[in-house]
Amino acid sequence: MKVKFDVPKLKYLLNAFCDLTKMTITLFDTQLNCITDAGEWKQYCLAIGNEPNLLAKCEGCNRDNAAKALNQRDTHIYTCHAGICEAVVPIFIEDKPIAYLMIGKFRDVEKYYSSDEMVKNAAKTYGLDEVKLLKAYCQLPLFTKSSIDNAIIILKSLIYYICDEKAIRIERDISAIELDKYIEDHITEKITLDSLGRAFNKNRNQINKMFKENFGSSPLEHIINRRIELAKKLLLTTQLSVREISSRVGMDTYDHFYRIFKKKTGVSLAQFRNNN
Repeated sequence: MKVKFDVPKLKYLLNAFCDLTKMTITLFDTQLNCITDAGEWKQYCLAIGNEPNLLAKCEGCNRDNAAKALNQRDTHIYTCHAGICEAVVPIFIEDKPIAYLMIGKFRDVEKYYSSDEMVKNAAKTYGLDEVKLLKAYCQLPLFTKSSIDNAIIILKSLIYYICDEKAIRIERDISAIELDKYIEDHITEKITLDSLGRAFNKNRNQINKMFKENFGSSPLEHIINRRIELAKKLLLTTQLSVREISSRVGMDTYDHFYRIFKKKTGVSLAQFRNNN
């Protein structure tokens, strides 16, 4: 499985977000390597980043909070190690994390995530000039909680658009694409390793290898993910009951699918429909 980034298109979209919200935004891959970004580096971060030991702290902070966002499967807003407000959201394709978007370098009016006292503590902790750091801090953009929440709504919409426009996409070999199409066409049926092997004239080991290399999961996991994706679509676009949906996505029993869906998404089928 290879993740491809259309950097020019992504740069254009990130610049549009930055121009609208006045927030910096950075796209990272799953290893937290920067793919592209938009917005100026603020003097506050330059003061922190110019210290080699603090640059490692910044990278560790990014890593820790990206992990929290991944665990939550949602946006994580936090105070960075240097006392300012940031947020990170994971990007999933086919239920697999493939990138992160991070916004930040700002203050919040309510002083929940950032404040003068937090900056003073950072200066003291890292042996930095408190006056200069406070001056740089006061130059950071200031947002209300409502503005931050609205920016995150736009951010999530941007992620949908990025995926729809294939600005980030997963590339696979032709046989894997055909395999995935077979599963989609037979999703209501019982699909096994043997039935896949017969359809593609391959043995169990070959089928397992194709899934691992192209989808990063076992055949069973991929089929379950496909069924959950279809269930989500039916929940949001039809009035079918949750039991009817369970049947339409090829699950043997409703109770079994209920448990799997809740384990994978964190909510029941009915809660997913109501929440969205």
